[in-house]
Amino acid sequence: RRAAVLTPGPGWGRFLVRVGVASGVMTALLLAFAPPTGEWLAASFWTRCLWLVAAVVGATVAYGMALLAVGVRTADLRMQRPTPTL
Repeated sequence: RRAAVLTPGPGWGRFLVRVGVASGVMTALLLAFAPPTGEWLAASFWTRCLWLVAAVVGATVAYGMALLAVGVRTADLRMQRPTPTL
């Protein structure tokens, strides 16, 4: 805070709550579709690769859709130039 490298502006709390909700949706999806440990260990290499790719793609889509559903837009994710303080 001394160097004012990161100064939270208005709306940061709401943004963090939205990201938290989207993270919860993604986590729930991953937990719901994760195979039991025994099945995972018994599966062939290519089956595990397929499951892993499906999990990554599914989690990415779920996270993105959840962000859109809670109102986060691409403009919210862009870096903004800091305003100079004198």
